[in-house]
Amino acid sequence: MRYWLVPLLATMLGLLPLLLGAQTPAYADQLFKQRKFPAAILEYERFLYHEARSQEDSLYAQKQIMKSFYRAGMDEMLSEYGRESGLIERDREITTRFLALSELRQGRYEVARLIPNREDGANALLLKGIAELYLNRPDDARDCFGDLPSSGSGSVIYNKELLLSYCDRLKVLPGRSAFLAGTLALIPGAGYAYNGKWQTALSSLLLQGAFFASAWELRRHQLPISSAMVALMGTAYYLGSIYGSASEAMRYNQEQRKKYLDSNLASWINCLEQE
Repeated sequence: MRYWLVPLLATMLGLLPLLLGAQTPAYADQLFKQRKFPAAILEYERFLYHEARSQEDSLYAQKQIMKSFYRAGMDEMLSEYGRESGLIERDREITTRFLALSELRQGRYEVARLIPNREDGANALLLKGIAELYLNRPDDARDCFGDLPSSGSGSVIYNKELLLSYCDRLKVLPGRSAFLAGTLALIPGAGYAYNGKWQTALSSLLLQGAFFASAWELRRHQLPISSAMVALMGTAYYLGSIYGSASEAMRYNQEQRKKYLDSNLASWINCLEQE
């Protein structure tokens, strides 16, 4: 009487993988929402390679894997997956978008600018324009933003009037003159003082004075070779101070520009990170 249980159990065991497979995307989505991205990637891959029943299912899983890599900060894995998964042929827009966002997050703005094509749509234009702003190319950014849909199209993200105002603001953002810093550095320490580096300015002044005094004293004691060597080192340090002063001014301008853009573009970048 109990022999009929054997085929029933076999049938249930055969259906078990299908039942578990049907739960896998939901469980992976739950892990994604809980920000457990490495675990979510494993679940999406399991679903992709074993349980996906349609092209839509596999495309969804691949897109979620791509976003999980990005959210987890696994930029190298994201780049590798974008190249080798074949997703770029199936959904070029989302693949290039997250690859460009990854490069943008790492400060590789030139690479981020080159990844999306203008033909990929409004998101690509927005990303290219943002990268151009970080590269201090407001005119090129304006060219990208000018081709965006108008804000009346129903999407707040494409408020190009506001984005164009950032291009104008970037041109007049207060900063320091690298030329003036280098010119002032002809007076030892003055260039660093212009940049607000008072300790560096004082040490530069003292070292330049020490080099000059040492070279002079060695010359007085009939040691011309030693004097020339000290003078040569002093000259190298002097020229380095001029270059360092100009570089410090450019670094300051870059930091101020990044701080301004980070605070104003955060909402746009956050929207690009969403589906």
